[in-house]
Amino acid sequence: MAAILNQMDEAHYSSYIQAFSARTDLMDFLMETFILFKDLIGKTVYPSDWMVMNMVQNREFLRAINQFADTLTQMFLSSSSLELQVSRGAGRPCPALSGACESRGSRGASGLCQHFC
Repeated sequence: MAAILNQMDEAHYSSYIQAFSARTDLMDFLMETFILFKDLIGKTVYPSDWMVMNMVQNREFLRAINQFADTLTQMFLSSSSLELQVSRGAGRPCPALSGACESRGSRGASGLCQHFC
Protein backbone atom coordinates (compact mmCIF):
# COMPACT_ATOMS: atom_id res chain seq x y z
CA MET A 1 0.00 0.00 0.00
CA ALA A 2 2.78 2.43 0.92
CA ALA A 3 4.59 1.68 -2.35
CA ILE A 4 1.48 2.47 -4.41
CA LEU A 5 0.83 5.70 -2.51
CA ASN A 6 4.49 6.66 -2.90
CA GLN A 7 4.17 6.49 -6.69
CA MET A 8 1.09 8.72 -6.79
CA ASP A 9 1.42 12.45 -7.29
CA GLU A 10 -1.17 15.24 -7.16
CA ALA A 11 -2.30 14.59 -10.74
CA HIS A 12 -2.99 10.93 -9.93
CA TYR A 13 -5.08 11.86 -6.92
CA SER A 14 -7.00 14.48 -8.90
CA SER A 15 -7.81 12.18 -11.79
CA TYR A 16 -8.85 9.39 -9.43
CA ILE A 17 -11.14 11.70 -7.45
CA GLN A 18 -12.71 13.06 -10.65
CA ALA A 19 -13.50 9.51 -11.77
CA PHE A 20 -16.31 9.32 -9.20
CA SER A 21 -19.58 10.22 -10.84
CA ALA A 22 -21.64 10.78 -7.68
CA ARG A 23 -20.85 12.65 -4.48
CA THR A 24 -22.10 9.71 -2.43
CA ASP A 25 -19.65 7.36 -4.16
CA LEU A 26 -16.81 9.77 -3.44
CA MET A 27 -17.89 10.14 0.18
CA ASP A 28 -18.06 6.36 0.59
CA PHE A 29 -14.59 5.97 -0.92
CA LEU A 30 -13.10 8.62 1.36
CA MET A 31 -14.71 7.18 4.47
CA GLU A 32 -13.53 3.65 3.63
CA THR A 33 -10.03 4.96 2.91
CA PHE A 34 -9.84 6.85 6.20
CA ILE A 35 -11.03 3.77 8.08
CA LEU A 36 -8.39 1.67 6.32
CA PHE A 37 -5.68 4.18 7.20
CA LYS A 38 -6.85 4.24 10.83
CA ASP A 39 -6.67 0.46 11.00
CA LEU A 40 -3.27 0.25 9.32
CA ILE A 41 -1.78 2.97 11.50
CA GLY A 42 -3.27 1.51 14.68
CA LYS A 43 -2.21 -2.06 13.93
CA THR A 44 1.20 -1.79 12.34
CA VAL A 45 2.15 -4.60 10.01
CA TYR A 46 5.87 -4.19 10.68
CA PRO A 47 7.67 -5.24 13.86
CA SER A 48 8.25 -2.39 16.31
CA ASP A 49 12.01 -2.37 15.67
CA TRP A 50 11.36 -1.60 11.97
CA MET A 51 10.87 2.05 12.85
CA VAL A 52 11.96 3.35 9.45
CA MET A 53 9.35 1.26 7.61
CA ASN A 54 6.66 2.39 10.04
CA MET A 55 7.70 6.00 9.41
CA VAL A 56 7.69 5.52 5.61
CA GLN A 57 4.22 3.98 5.76
CA ASN A 58 2.89 6.76 7.98
CA ARG A 59 4.47 9.44 5.74
CA GLU A 60 2.64 8.06 2.71
CA PHE A 61 -0.63 7.82 4.61
CA LEU A 62 -0.22 11.41 5.76
CA ARG A 63 0.47 12.58 2.20
CA ALA A 64 -2.69 10.79 0.99
CA ILE A 65 -4.74 12.17 3.86
CA ASN A 66 -3.59 15.69 2.99
CA GLN A 67 -4.68 15.18 -0.62
CA PHE A 68 -8.05 13.82 0.49
CA ALA A 69 -8.47 16.66 2.99
CA ASP A 70 -8.31 19.13 0.11
CA THR A 71 -11.01 17.12 -1.66
CA LEU A 72 -13.16 17.08 1.48
CA THR A 73 -12.81 20.83 1.85
CA GLN A 74 -13.67 21.55 -1.78
CA MET A 75 -16.49 19.04 -2.19
CA PHE A 76 -18.19 18.79 1.19
CA LEU A 77 -17.37 21.84 3.30
CA SER A 78 -18.54 24.71 1.15
CA SER A 79 -20.94 27.14 2.78
CA SER A 80 -23.84 25.82 0.70
CA SER A 81 -23.13 22.17 1.44
CA LEU A 82 -25.69 20.14 3.35
CA GLU A 83 -22.91 18.07 4.93
CA LEU A 84 -21.50 21.23 6.50
CA GLN A 85 -24.89 22.22 7.90
CA VAL A 86 -25.40 18.75 9.38
CA SER A 87 -21.90 18.57 10.84
CA ARG A 88 -22.31 21.95 12.53
CA GLY A 89 -24.60 20.58 15.13
CA ALA A 90 -28.08 19.61 14.09
CA GLY A 91 -29.08 17.39 16.99
CA ARG A 92 -25.73 17.38 18.82
CA PRO A 93 -25.11 18.85 22.27
CA CYS A 94 -23.30 22.16 22.33
CA PRO A 95 -19.77 21.77 23.76
CA ALA A 96 -19.94 25.14 25.50
CA LEU A 97 -19.13 25.32 29.18
CA SER A 98 -22.02 25.64 31.58
CA GLY A 99 -21.25 29.31 32.31
CA ALA A 100 -21.84 30.20 28.69
CA CYS A 101 -25.31 28.68 28.76
CA GLU A 102 -26.70 30.07 32.00
CA SER A 103 -29.12 32.27 30.11
CA ARG A 104 -30.81 29.13 28.77
CA GLY A 105 -30.71 27.35 32.12
CA SER A 106 -29.74 24.06 30.57
CA ARG A 107 -26.74 22.85 32.52
CA GLY A 108 -26.33 19.14 33.01
CA ALA A 109 -24.57 17.13 35.73
CA SER A 110 -21.41 17.04 33.59
CA GLY A 111 -21.18 20.83 33.68
CA LEU A 112 -21.60 21.02 29.93
CA CYS A 113 -24.42 22.78 28.22
CA GLN A 114 -27.26 20.36 27.51
CA HIS A 115 -29.15 22.34 24.89
CA PHE A 116 -28.77 21.43 21.24
CA CYS A 117 -27.03 23.86 18.91
